[in-house]
Amino acid sequence: MKDFMHTPSTVALKWLQAILQTYRHQNCLHYAAALAFDTALSLVPCLILITWGASHIQSIQPYFSNIQVFLIQHLLNQPDSNTQTIIHSFLKASHQLPRFELCVLLWVVWLLWNNIQSVFNHLFNVQTPRGVGFRSLLTVLLLLALPILLSIGFTLSSNIHWTITFIPQDTQIALTLTLLNTSLALSISYALFKWVPHCTIPKTAAFIGSLLTWIALELIKHLLVWYFSYQSLYRDIYGSFAAIPIFLLWLYVAWLIILLGAATTQVTRMYIQQGTFI
Repeated sequence: MKDFMHTPSTVALKWLQAILQTYRHQNCLHYAAALAFDTALSLVPCLILITWGASHIQSIQPYFSNIQVFLIQHLLNQPDSNTQTIIHSFLKASHQLPRFELCVLLWVVWLLWNNIQSVFNHLFNVQTPRGVGFRSLLTVLLLLALPILLSIGFTLSSNIHWTITFIPQDTQIALTLTLLNTSLALSISYALFKWVPHCTIPKTAAFIGSLLTWIALELIKHLLVWYFSYQSLYRDIYGSFAAIPIFLLWLYVAWLIILLGAATTQVTRMYIQQGTFI
């Protein structure tokens, strides 16, 4: 396969063919639907646990409200005002939840994380998954790491506001949120492709997969927002419940793209490590 290095177009064509073949043979359409359903069930528990953990970290308190708003707006793909109000009430009530209910929520999130790892291990042809203890510890660390990373981002953004004085404040805020959103999306997708599969993933392969995933997600997100802004079919059929099928559709499309990025990472990894695409 290395003989094809002098014909980049041939390599690119075989690379794309291998990605589509891997995507189809690994049954990614089915797994995307399953993960979308799991995500719909565990997203609110995940937000509650992140909020609960952030409320107990003293250094995060100045950015606590900003973290809540950021998570709701970006994880739920720009929800309407009613949805935001409902989610805010859930998050506000999380401070009074007893430990037993928090453990139940943690178990729900752990099930989602376990399913994600199982799908990725299947996609990357991993025969031996990580142990239950390690997966449980990793779930807790991820729930704590996200608000910490966001607080660091807000801290850096506040420092940028003080240093860049020749740019209007509204423009600074918009640019900062865009940069923070982009950095978070790329970091999460890179971490998924690099460390979730229980195998060695080259940095280049993980970066290519995460970059293409981020680009595709941004394009699809803006396309869906544009489509539902001009098409009233869902609202005519579902009325006030139109946000539910739209949200489920977004989750399914998002997982389709993420698994396509994982397939891209796997094919690129095989070429880097073994000189073959399959």
